Amino acid sequence: MRSSLLLDNRKGKFTEELAMENLTSTSARPIPADVANLRYLAARLGISEDTVYKLASSGRLTGIAFRVGRSWRVSIPALDRAIEAGTLDLAGGVP
Repeated sequence: MRSSLLLDNRKGKFTEELAMENLTSTSARPIPADVANLRYLAARLGISEDTVYKLASSGRLTGIAFRVGRSWRVSIPALDRAIEAGTLDLAGGVP
């Protein structure tokens, strides 16, 4: 299992507690270790959650963010590949 830290907006620092919140779910199935929520993506990219939701909804995060029911999820390996390859272009802003 991976260990990750997430930004706690209330305290402005990364906490293990939020990482564990991402890995657990109220549903019958836990979230896999290589999938995260959009809060993780916002913290990782240093942008607001609202911006991430707008980017995902507009299709700018295709292949990285996907819907599971009404919730958005992020493929961490796909995010890592996009960052390493330099294909994650957020410079254009939100439509």
